[in-house]
Amino acid sequence: LEKVQLPMWFKIVGHEDTPLEIQCVANGIGPRLILNPPSVKWGDIDVLKHSERTLKVTNDSLIPAEIQTLVMKRGSRFRVNVPALSLAPGEVANLKLDAFLDDTQPFKDDLVLVVTEGGQVKVPLAARGTGTTVWTDQFDLSTQPRVDIGQQFSSRSCKRTFTIRNRGPKSQTLTWFNGTAQEAAYRAKQLAEGKKKKQPGDAEEKLPQGDTFKVLVNGSAEPYLLEPDATATVDVIGYCKKPGSVTEKLCCRSKMDKENRIIIEMHVTAEFVEPAVEFSAPGLGFLFNYDASGDGAGAPDEGYAQQITVTSACPLPLQCSIRSSGLPFTVEPSDADLAPYASRVLDVHFDPAYQGTKLSEEVRQQLSVLFNMGAQIEPKNEKAPPGFHPKKGVVELTGQINYPNLKIDRSELKFGAVLNDTTRRIKVRCTNTSTIDASFGWSFVVTDPDAKKRPSSSGTSVQSGRVDPPQPINAVFDILPTRSFLAPGESEDVEFVFYGHANHKYKAVAQCEVQGGPDYVVRLEGEASSIQYKFDRTSLDLGNILYDKFAEDELILHNTGKVKYEWSVRTSDVPRPTIVTCVPPSGVVQPGEKVRILCQFLPGMPTQVSASFTVHVAHFDPQSVVVAGKGIFPHVAVDLPRLDPATYARFLVAAQAELGFFGGGMDTARTEGMPSATTRTMATDYDQARLTTAGGETSYSGAAGTAAPRTAPPRTARPPTVSMEMFVQTNPYVRQLRAEGDCQCMREYILEQVRE
Repeated sequence: LEKVQLPMWFKIVGHEDTPLEIQCVANGIGPRLILNPPSVKWGDIDVLKHSERTLKVTNDSLIPAEIQTLVMKRGSRFRVNVPALSLAPGEVANLKLDAFLDDTQPFKDDLVLVVTEGGQVKVPLAARGTGTTVWTDQFDLSTQPRVDIGQQFSSRSCKRTFTIRNRGPKSQTLTWFNGTAQEAAYRAKQLAEGKKKKQPGDAEEKLPQGDTFKVLVNGSAEPYLLEPDATATVDVIGYCKKPGSVTEKLCCRSKMDKENRIIIEMHVTAEFVEPAVEFSAPGLGFLFNYDASGDGAGAPDEGYAQQITVTSACPLPLQCSIRSSGLPFTVEPSDADLAPYASRVLDVHFDPAYQGTKLSEEVRQQLSVLFNMGAQIEPKNEKAPPGFHPKKGVVELTGQINYPNLKIDRSELKFGAVLNDTTRRIKVRCTNTSTIDASFGWSFVVTDPDAKKRPSSSGTSVQSGRVDPPQPINAVFDILPTRSFLAPGESEDVEFVFYGHANHKYKAVAQCEVQGGPDYVVRLEGEASSIQYKFDRTSLDLGNILYDKFAEDELILHNTGKVKYEWSVRTSDVPRPTIVTCVPPSGVVQPGEKVRILCQFLPGMPTQVSASFTVHVAHFDPQSVVVAGKGIFPHVAVDLPRLDPATYARFLVAAQAELGFFGGGMDTARTEGMPSATTRTMATDYDQARLTTAGGETSYSGAAGTAAPRTAPPRTARPPTVSMEMFVQTNPYVRQLRAEGDCQCMREYILEQVRE
């Protein structure tokens, strides 16, 4: 190889000279290769994927070429398909170069071709990784894979699980989020800020919800640190309450060193369906009628049952729990598994005697088919038991039970306290509310057969008067009629009678027995007693009253006994012009209660008036009540002559007698604290005498036969002399006498008006 110099000699035949010397100079080389292309560049390629390129090698020499191939760097991401090859002169070979990158960064290396006796040829290799080094064996995460979870039940969480592995050389912090939800939030923000103007004619934009799917890494939604060559479990969980197909984008953001980017965009699709079943009939109806003429005395027959077919209307298998709301309905079987669109026959049983009360009723319940979703149902729905789908299949169940039934409008009769030896009757309405004829009878409940021979009273009132011995029940209470018959819808009155035996209280229970129907109970209670009452007072003093105005006062009547009674007031005997009225004029007083009687009194005359009226209580003698008061009227005394002095003098005489000024002493109640009246004062008023005063002496001209008073002996200090006119005007006796005379005149006038 390399430079070669060889001597060569040429001898000419026939010439005996020295041969000619020639120097042969050459450059010795090995095989020569031509590469196409001279360098291999992959550009951007997906990581964790093999990417091949072809290198064309030509032996551009006349000798065979023995070639060795190798990549320069240890642990290189590049590979060559053959470690050695041999090329004949002019032969062409294609070398396969494979790049497998495990990181998203540029990679460079050299492919070296070692040619035997031909030196080395270097081929530059370059590639840059893209995508993600997070890997799973189920789908390609770098190509926005579409994950179809398939058909799932609504209102129940569904899950798709796969394992990821970090096949890169660096640790990565993975954060999963719902990209559809982020897009919806961003669009909503744009609409709110008005950045996205709505064009005329544009339809209302429906924003995606983005709340159906979420991702958990090793059971946690928090960012997860995935070490090199480490693995983690990823759960894609979906939940939707409404049926329909849902597709959302789930994104994974990777943070490693200074790089922070989205490495995975996964489109997840699921079709949510609701469990559903169909029934062969919308409802089942049962009817039971009591028949007294049939066998078994009208007892309900056993085996009231009907069948109904339930068919699955769901593309998924169903686990059904079949229930009724309760008795009188039961269903068999209680559990059934239905394949998609499969059917099952259910037996529904009806028990009319489930309560044992023989009451007619219409029972409305539901047969429900619940769909068992297991522990995956979340959240727990308030309308469904735990573990069951909120939707259910329903069949209406109706059961009509008809027994002879009555409606008695009262279940307890309290006769109260009645007057001794009297009777009280109460009617009770009985109605046949059923569709069956009702025959019934009344009786008294006696728990002990010997009870009728013993007293049945529950107590004895301790009162004055006689007390009857206790009586048996049938001597205290009675029922009319004791037996009867009512067609459907008919009514009649049943009369309950209580006989009041003196001062006893009784209790009893009356039972109505309906043939083929229930028993009805009416509780009875009654008591006999006497009437007792009292007034708070029997006289009313109203004092001074304007003679033509009413004055009021109250009279209280108290019922101190146990028997209510009636009362009334009679005021028609009060003479005119005095008026007495009472409000209210009559009424009823319940036991222990009080009634207030408002008495209104008008004197009618200007004098002392007393009147009486009567209050009638039950059967007792009337109670007299006295009302008193003095009639007064306002008047003015005027010092003027009277129109008829003679008549006025007569009134003064009557007033003198009324006041008691003469003959038998003075009225102390009227004259106490006043100076004594004199004959001279009275005579002066009667005759209207003229009084004169002269020289300090008083002359008197009075009635015939009346001596003039003696003149008092002279005194050294005499009080001032008072004229007779002044004395008459200021004397209280004179004023009182004149006032009484005016009252006499007013009374006479009023009485004349009353007589007319």
